[in-house]
Amino acid sequence: MNNRKQTELMLACTSRNENIVKILLMRYSKEEINLQDIFRRTALHYAVKSKSENAANRLIEAGADVNILDIDGLAPILLAAKTSQWNVLSRAVENIDSNLLLKSKNGESIAHFAASNSSIETLKKLKEKLVPLTELTEESESCLTLAATGGSIEVCEFLISEGNQVSHCNRKGENAICKAAKAKNSELFFHLATCHRADFLLKDENGNSSLYYFLDGSESLDHSAISELLLDVDEQNLIDLNSQGFGLCHMAAKKDSVKLLRELRDRGWDLSKTTASGETCITLAAKTSGSKALKFLLELSRNKDAMEPELSKSKQEQEKAFRICAELGKIELTDELFSRGVNVNATDEEGNTALMIACQHKQNDFALSLLSRESIPRVDVDVKNQNGFSALHFASKNQLTDCVEKLLSLGAKTDSGNSEGYTCLHEAVRGPDSTDVAELLIDSGCDVNQKTSSDETSLLLALKKGSKKLTKFLISRGARVDAEKVPISLVVKKFLSQGRREIITWLLKLEPKLDVNKVDADGRHVLFDVIDHGAEEILRLFISIGADIDCEDKRSVTPFLHALAVGREDLAKVLLERGCNTEKRAANGFDCVLAAVSTRRLFTLKWLFNHVSGLNSRPQAEIRGKNALHFCCQIGHPQMFKLLLENGFDLNKQCDIGWTPIDYAIAEGHLAIIKAADAIQNRTFLSRYEHHANTASDVPSPFAKAAANGYESIFKFLHSIGVNFEGIADTTIPFACGNGQQHIIKFLLSVGVDIEAYKNPKNGQTALLTAMYSGDLHLISFLVDKIRCDIRAVCHNRNTAIQGAVTTNQERILNYLISKGALIDEPDAEGDTPVLEAALLGHQRMLDILLDHNCNIKRLNNQARGAIHMAVIKNDNPEMLQFLIDKEIPRTAGMKKATLPA
Repeated sequence: MNNRKQTELMLACTSRNENIVKILLMRYSKEEINLQDIFRRTALHYAVKSKSENAANRLIEAGADVNILDIDGLAPILLAAKTSQWNVLSRAVENIDSNLLLKSKNGESIAHFAASNSSIETLKKLKEKLVPLTELTEESESCLTLAATGGSIEVCEFLISEGNQVSHCNRKGENAICKAAKAKNSELFFHLATCHRADFLLKDENGNSSLYYFLDGSESLDHSAISELLLDVDEQNLIDLNSQGFGLCHMAAKKDSVKLLRELRDRGWDLSKTTASGETCITLAAKTSGSKALKFLLELSRNKDAMEPELSKSKQEQEKAFRICAELGKIELTDELFSRGVNVNATDEEGNTALMIACQHKQNDFALSLLSRESIPRVDVDVKNQNGFSALHFASKNQLTDCVEKLLSLGAKTDSGNSEGYTCLHEAVRGPDSTDVAELLIDSGCDVNQKTSSDETSLLLALKKGSKKLTKFLISRGARVDAEKVPISLVVKKFLSQGRREIITWLLKLEPKLDVNKVDADGRHVLFDVIDHGAEEILRLFISIGADIDCEDKRSVTPFLHALAVGREDLAKVLLERGCNTEKRAANGFDCVLAAVSTRRLFTLKWLFNHVSGLNSRPQAEIRGKNALHFCCQIGHPQMFKLLLENGFDLNKQCDIGWTPIDYAIAEGHLAIIKAADAIQNRTFLSRYEHHANTASDVPSPFAKAAANGYESIFKFLHSIGVNFEGIADTTIPFACGNGQQHIIKFLLSVGVDIEAYKNPKNGQTALLTAMYSGDLHLISFLVDKIRCDIRAVCHNRNTAIQGAVTTNQERILNYLISKGALIDEPDAEGDTPVLEAALLGHQRMLDILLDHNCNIKRLNNQARGAIHMAVIKNDNPEMLQFLIDKEIPRTAGMKKATLPA
């Protein structure tokens, strides 16, 4: 059944196809227009929800009820207001039957939605209709608090005149001015504050006042309007704009507003207050992108009488501001800070000085300005933070060449390590790929071979990094390598990819020797990387110093197998010369013969049989039962095929799915392989096909793929050498018919296969039904006229040949089938007849042909849907819908069973 009880009109409204809605309304009564689905939604709900205004207005004109509540408690009139469809809402409000007092489950009325969307016209119409505008929602929102977010002064003034209270707060503690501030509606904020004395100091549930939101959202506080607004406010009320002790003075500093700070100073404000997070005006000013406020505050602190004593006495916040300036690179403020006696070596909670911070944040000019001053107390260039980093560490890591040079000239220590033992040279190597800083450090006496706590030298770091520039430079300056520490696989991979084989050669000649058998984190030996990059001389070098040529990766693949798999016979030859184990196989059964076959390399395969002792007498490797001969027949390589047979491979060996090598050749259409097998084996392989050409009953046949691809030459040759085809109908007929391979069908017919009686045991499809998928009229007419296939046969799901023609939109085939007596009204298992299928798919010509032959257009399917339902679901063909309506089809049972509104 139509479980949702959707009418054609509902579906049309969902599709927003106004032409279809117009057509359907011509045949709907008022009662039928207001039918409801299982969610109690009417067609008008669907139209409004789909924002199809023209369709909604047509429905209202035709008598659609705007007051019916759906399962969510929303009537169309409420839904229109919520979604700002004012044209629809205007039409609904003028409707004499409209209930303008309706509310949603959350207590929202039309007035609330209109206020939220700043619709003054709707609000005025509601007033004319005597609708109250002062009611609250379940969240205690008034029309005014909702309208304030929109920022319309006109709407807010209207609502205030209608009795909305400016002081009213919702459940979150937000009044109208708070909503305006959060939405950054400055004009409305000022209007409410000045004209209605709205309380902008009242805090919401988050502890923030409206003034806090407003000022924080403003780009600048240097407006006279702000000063005038705050003129008569008591200082005590402006100290805490939020619950964290963030006052007006802090906001002025944060916004870099000298004007407001000066006004507050003139009014005697305490500018030394600290917030709950420890921020002061000076530290907040230092964080801004500008510098005016910080300059003003520092200048102000010169006069002890101008500010509270704590500000002028405390150096801590000035030192904090100094470090902030270092981070941001504000050189222009250093003179003012130094004149106040700031301790340049003061540290933050992690032990960082301003110099460290400047170097850490790549503020080279700021760092140089500190180091170049002679009038201040000397900058301590060797002080370290809690992690043991000095300014030189940071400058070296960030390649601040000028800064490093200056630090060195001032005597900065080069070999002092951090908490992990990293010296400045280590940091320089770990930073950007440049030798400039490293050269300065080594020239100043830095030990190039000093180790970290984890025994890493600068050269080792350069090797891990894969930097040929740094590696070459460090070697030239006397760097030595700890052989045991070198990650040989990583180094080889990086330098071979760069083409830097000379560095690898140099590493391998070091004393003591490197551990060339060390594997990486993935268990991969270095020889695999050497093979990947095709470096024969490097491979020989590794082998000469003891590399394990029989090592395995996680898949049990050896270097020998890997070399064959990537097509490097030259490297495989090197490994074979050195006595590698050729009998090893990968975890999946892959061996050297399979490697050669999979890469289609006949030369490699010949080389293996000629040079690998006893290869042809070993047990043959298999992957899921497929040996090298199976793979060879699958890819179609006749010469390789003959070579494998000569070396003992069995032509009748079955893999896990029961296929022999010849089965793969048949499936892939490799006639040359089959002919070679016939010539070499003297047709002994045919014993497999003596009785029928099928494989095991639960395994697909190779003949299926051959039939689908039309490999007629394969079929003819096999028949010529004695294959009996009588048993292959189930596997060849459906694939041949479905792919329009008429010549295969003719061949099968010629060798005695009964095409007429064929029926697929899995789905019940006959040869004719299967042929419908091909759209080949020549094949279909051949099956009907020559083979006499039953044109009225049905499959397991009751599909007929006519259904197939309609589904595939084959006009010529449909006419042909009807001319041969096919049944045009036969329903499938879902009750869909060909005419219903045509309407659903929008196949107009199919409908024309079926109706010309007097099909039953009034029939319904199992879901009680008729042709109109199907056409509406298609939604993009109003001409078809009109065509069906013109046939005077009665309304469907689905409509009659729908629920009428109470």
